[in-house]
Amino acid sequence: MLIVPIGHYPSTRQMQMLTGEEATTAQSALAEIAQIKSRIAAVYEERKEVMVCFEVFGGGAGVVDGNRLQHMHVQVVPVPAELRSKIEEVFEEECRREDLEAVEEEQPSDDAVTPYCRVEFPGDDGKTRVLVFSPSAAKMDAWRQGCAEAAETGRRPPRLFNLQFGR
Repeated sequence: MLIVPIGHYPSTRQMQMLTGEEATTAQSALAEIAQIKSRIAAVYEERKEVMVCFEVFGGGAGVVDGNRLQHMHVQVVPVPAELRSKIEEVFEEECRREDLEAVEEEQPSDDAVTPYCRVEFPGDDGKTRVLVFSPSAAKMDAWRQGCAEAAETGRRPPRLFNLQFGR
């Protein structure tokens, strides 16, 4: 399931950094997203499932390859409640496989252009756990090289994140 704000925002971080009237609109959208997530979590709980949410942001100002704009969305996936204790371990393993490094949730909060994957899920204690991952320096270098080669050959640039990540 996807939760997508009507207004165009490249990422949650960029929404949080807006000022003035734009900030008011963005904060309203974030509050609405939180309400929707709460309602979905309640439905999943009735089905003996837990909700895992993740947002993948490709970085920059939201322009993916010079032609397409990135639109912020939260992917919501139900996981059987008995697998709750494995969620963090599975995401960490997938991140290692994808060459993504864990970063502190607050660490890049004032940085609206760094690519990231943000994962939110209920911990064993019932409190919300948040993990944030960004591409390693080596992955970023390889991606930049792939983009340069694509520009030279007229092909579409490579994706920084596997679109199936998190599913």
